[in-house]
Amino acid sequence: MMLWNKILHGLSIILLAGLPSTLPGQNNKIGYIDLESVLRLSGADNLTIEEFRKKNVLAHSEYIKTREWWLPEIYAGASTHYLAGSALNTDGRIFTGVERNSLWAGVGLAAEWDFGEGIYKVLSAKHKAEAAVYMSQAEKNKAILDVVMAYYDLLAEQAIYNALSGQVLKSDSIVFQIAAQVNAGMQYKSDLLLAKSNHNHLRINLLQIDENMKTKSAALVDQLNIEGDVILLGSASDMIPVRIIEDSEFVPASEGYLKRPEYLGLQTDLKSIEYENKLYSTALALPSIRVGTYGSMFGNAIPDLDPTMEFNTSLTWRIPLGRLVYAGDRKVGETKILLQENRIEQFKNTATREITLARVHMKSAEMQMDLAEESVKFSQEALNQSILRQKEGMARSFEVFQAQEYNLKAEQDYIRAICNFNKSQYSLFVALGNDL
Repeated sequence: MMLWNKILHGLSIILLAGLPSTLPGQNNKIGYIDLESVLRLSGADNLTIEEFRKKNVLAHSEYIKTREWWLPEIYAGASTHYLAGSALNTDGRIFTGVERNSLWAGVGLAAEWDFGEGIYKVLSAKHKAEAAVYMSQAEKNKAILDVVMAYYDLLAEQAIYNALSGQVLKSDSIVFQIAAQVNAGMQYKSDLLLAKSNHNHLRINLLQIDENMKTKSAALVDQLNIEGDVILLGSASDMIPVRIIEDSEFVPASEGYLKRPEYLGLQTDLKSIEYENKLYSTALALPSIRVGTYGSMFGNAIPDLDPTMEFNTSLTWRIPLGRLVYAGDRKVGETKILLQENRIEQFKNTATREITLARVHMKSAEMQMDLAEESVKFSQEALNQSILRQKEGMARSFEVFQAQEYNLKAEQDYIRAICNFNKSQYSLFVALGNDL
């Protein structure tokens, strides 16, 4: 593995060093990026993450608003009253020829505390805001994980491009050698034609991989919200197996969801619904208190004003017969609770399946890496021997082409196995409830 990493890293340095800052005939700029930069940029500039940050702020703002219920209303100002004509007395008699003029100026306070609604609405909103934090973190993990997957997809295409470029260079050398042997009468012209055809085939594959690489780059640029026409190139140092989940950290799949922010968010949201449902049951037993008071100057007109104050208070229980008889709101709340519990069970199943599949993919990729690394050694040795025999006129050209094809296939298998292993590591890391 170390030998292959050195070869791959060397090829990457050679190829990237030869790339200009802009592509020929295009305005695209080359941008170099590594996994650390990807993780940092995806957490800061990803638009999906930003959307959920704002939703989190909205939920917290709604919680703050519910806490306003216990604060009274203060008012201040002045009012005038003028009446000319008839007026109704308190005993029902009508007085005529009345002329009444008054002025009120002062400050007052009015408050109404509905303890049932106020307390349970605050508790419900508080848990809803906490659930939004968990869900925001879950979406952040998902968005960053998608970016990591896109980065390794780009890195795989880039590494395959580098490996294929090496084969194109070997093919060019082989064509040159066969051409010299044909001129010396040591090889048939058909061998040269086959060598040239194989060389063109490799170049076509290289163009196709280059197209794939640019497509993967465009997807990553979009996810990272990078402005401008940029083509990203990953770091060759990231083309090694990454182990962020060790066997010692094994957690049963049936328990792995317990740390997941989605699960914690669903559970917290369930508590929010339960508190909301108490508005239609427990809250009905709690009274509401009204308090009103003011202090003012009151009289016919300035300066005939006298100090005046008033204080009123009441303690009442409201009994909504509709809620007691039909219990529609309570039944709606109970149904919401059942639906939320169902969502939690569905998530448990989904999370368990994600953990199991991530482990399966990780183990499979790990075995593929071992096999592919061995295949690279075997095929590289076979290719070297075939090229040597071809130089000595002891091997036909198609034998070299076949060895070259096997070597390229082994290199591609190894590259994809590494990327798939790393992707499964990050998938399992997030599936077990860890934050990126």
